[in-house]
Amino acid sequence: MTPPADTSVESPVPTAPPGAARRRPAPRDDADERRALADRIRAARHSLRASQDTIARAAGVSRTAVSKIESAHRGVQALELRRLATALRTSPDWLLGLADEGLPDLAALHPDDRRSALLYAEFLLWLANRSLATARPPAERCGAPGSALEGHR
Repeated sequence: MTPPADTSVESPVPTAPPGAARRRPAPRDDADERRALADRIRAARHSLRASQDTIARAAGVSRTAVSKIESAHRGVQALELRRLATALRTSPDWLLGLADEGLPDLAALHPDDRRSALLYAEFLLWLANRSLATARPPAERCGAPGSALEGHR
C-alpha cells in the first residue's frame, strides 16, 4: 500500500507555531545608547558654553543628575529628555541620534568659535587633498585670500 501524496502547500513565509511568542529583534546594548546620549548632551552643553548647573536649572533636574547623565551612569526619562533638549537648544531626536541637526550653525557661534571651526574645516580639506600634488597647508588666517574658505567669516 502506498502512502497518500502530500497535497499541502508550504507557505513562503515561515510562521511561528500557534501560541508561540514572536521574537523581537535584539535591542542595541543599553550601555552604548546611554554613552551616545551622554556624548551628545555634553557636546550640546559645551557648544553653548553652559555649566552643568545652568542646564540642570533650566531643565528642572539636579546638577548631580546632569553629571550622571553626561557620564552615562544614569538614564533619562522621556520628560527629562524633552526638558534637557529645550535647555540645550536642540531636539530630543538629535540627542537620541535620530536626526542630524542639533548643534548651532556657524552663524550662531561666537566669532572666536566660528573662526576655530572654519580653520578646522580648512585643515580637514587640506588633509583630504594632501596626497595631491597641489596640496598646501591651511592658510594662516581663516578666509585668507586663496584659502578654500575665502569669504566665510
